[in-house]
Amino acid sequence: MEVYEDLFNKIIYKPIINKNMEVDKDMLARTLTRSIMKKAHMMFRYENLPEEIPQRMVRTYLQGCGHFAGFRIGERKVISWGAFSGKFDEYYFPKQYIVTNPYMMPESRTMDIGSDCIIVKNDSLAEALTDHVNKYVQMLVENETSMIICDILARAQGILVGKDNDQVESATLYLQRLFSGRVVPVKSDNFQQDNMETVPFGTAHYILTDLIEYEQYVRSALYTELGIKLNYNMKREALNSNETDLDEEILKPYVDNMLETQQEDFDMLSNFWKLETPIKVVKNSVWEDMDLQDQVQEATAEATIKAAEEGTTPEEPSGGEPEGEEEKDDAGEN
Repeated sequence: MEVYEDLFNKIIYKPIINKNMEVDKDMLARTLTRSIMKKAHMMFRYENLPEEIPQRMVRTYLQGCGHFAGFRIGERKVISWGAFSGKFDEYYFPKQYIVTNPYMMPESRTMDIGSDCIIVKNDSLAEALTDHVNKYVQMLVENETSMIICDILARAQGILVGKDNDQVESATLYLQRLFSGRVVPVKSDNFQQDNMETVPFGTAHYILTDLIEYEQYVRSALYTELGIKLNYNMKREALNSNETDLDEEILKPYVDNMLETQQEDFDMLSNFWKLETPIKVVKNSVWEDMDLQDQVQEATAEATIKAAEEGTTPEEPSGGEPEGEEEKDDAGEN
């Protein structure tokens, strides 16, 4: 049992605030990025992939690197991330791709794009999804750092101002205990000597409320970029359905850009590998659910328009009486 506790304390549990009362921004950024990317990895699923190609690595290369090369080593189909090289074609796209993977082949390999390999891009500009996420992660890190500090400072009713080193040391000891969650009085003659100043600090609650709203705004903007609907209510009140539907169209372009680009590239890769069943890229998880909802809404709208043109209602069949009316007539005759 002690072994597992030691493992938890040393590896699993890593405090965000270190002993010097500094927020570990790097750790916070890694945690946020991984959390976001794990969600984004469910955006697409790749059907009919060869058995040698793990779906997880397709997602990792595309979203983390922006592109990868599909090629063969002997008879084995493989994919690997690399770097563009060589001269440009007439559209300023590199003609060669360099792959360095010591676990796949002993030496780096420079391949001609189109004849030796096919490049599959994440989007039309071959940009990684992490490039878009990093901006929002930086904003979230700074905001959550402020939230952590504000939350801790909310424990104090004022700021201590010392006039000499002894007073500062006494105040530091008090704050360290405050940061650790201990409510213990500080025994020191220097703590009250020469009237140590206490500057009132009572705005933490209001600042924290603003930071929470900013957090919601940034996360809403981030997930909108990823094509997920996450409403941010600036009005601080209930939103009606018309208001929640205003920004739905902006969810689609970037995801559709990735879907179209990847499908075109996988079509070329399927031909390059001479696959009997081409690789297909389809939306997955909540992105697929949103597409289904859109299809239902479109079908309902078309049915409503058609019924209005025919002078009926969508539920009422054309050219006949509603089923309920016949039942009522039969009941009246009986």
